[in-house]
Amino acid sequence: TPPTSGRVAGLTENRLCAGPVSPPGCTAAFNPASDQVTISRGTVLYSKLQSATNGVFTLDLPPGTYNFDASTNIIGGFGDCPVVPVNIVAGTTVAVTLQCTIELP
Repeated sequence: TPPTSGRVAGLTENRLCAGPVSPPGCTAAFNPASDQVTISRGTVLYSKLQSATNGVFTLDLPPGTYNFDASTNIIGGFGDCPVVPVNIVAGTTVAVTLQCTIELP
């Protein structure tokens, strides 16, 4: 039987920037962190999950294009987490890294 889903091998990473620095001006390194990950197809929510403390998550999805969006749990800061589009192909594994820049006052 041919495979009917593809796998996502994901990683969430955060970096902290203090003061009035925009994400392009932040030079801090990204480090693995546990974040909430929202997966959608178009405007339809498909799934939500929490990555592990080492930032790792895996998920099997039917073929198609999905948007992966991370969000942080940092209190008192603003998280800038670009959405990453991912194309899932049956029988393959896609590596996805979601990076959030957390701006602290």
